[in-house]
Parts: sequence; structure tokens; C-alpha cells
Amino acid sequence: MKVRWMSGSLRLRVSPEEFDELRSGGEVVESLGAPGRGGWTATCVVGVHTGAAIDGGSLTFTLSADDMGKLAQHDVEGLYFADDGPEPFRYYIEKNFPCAHPHPPEASAMDPHMGTFAPTPSFADRKRKPNCD
Repeated sequence: MKVRWMSGSLRLRVSPEEFDELRSGGEVVESLGAPGRGGWTATCVVGVHTGAAIDGGSLTFTLSADDMGKLAQHDVEGLYFADDGPEPFRYYIEKNFPCAHPHPPEASAMDPHMGTFAPTPSFADRKRKPNCD
């Protein structure tokens, strides 16, 4: 699972294999630790309600069964949620598609391979027309 964390937002990208794990009732866990510095863990599970919670160094993204069904549709690239409470927070889960641009060889050699979904027609169209805004 790829995790992108920015001020006020969280994005998770799952591979087809991780998606199948979630669909079968399992969980997907990504951990980052540094020797002597602690770390954190992001977990994605299917549950009763969709939401994101943080407890110490652990983040849990729960996806409802209904939302899991929506994400399973071929033409759905991702699901996008917002909590507009006193501390606004956006959180997303997306299918991992092939990269739109090649990585430098040094980065490609160091990153583990992650499976990708077949691009939807709209994804393939956006990939052909780069957005430079």
C-alpha cells in the first residue's frame, strides 16, 4: 500500500493483491520505522463505517462494505471523503495504476514492485494529456 500524508489529508493506494486481501476480510498494513526513532503504521480494513482514526503512531482507515463495493467497480478509480469538523481532514483510497511518468533508474531499483490495476478509459485519457497547472 502506498501512503501519502500531507497536512490535512491522507491518500492510500492499494494494489490488486491488497484489494483482494481487503475483499476477503483481511487487512493491509504498511509500516515505517527508523532505528532508534520510532515509527508509525497505517492499516486499511473493511468495517461497518468508512472513516480514518489516528491513535499515537497508528492510523486506521476503515472502509465500509458498501464503499468497498463501490471501489470494486471497474470504472471507479478511487473514493474521496472529507470530515469538515473543527479540524478538516480529507482521506482517500485509490486503486494503484501504472505510473504516468517514468521514475529515475536509481529510484526504480530501490522501490519494491507493486501491482497495478488496468487503467480505466478516463485514466488512460488523462495520462495522454499531462496537466501542467
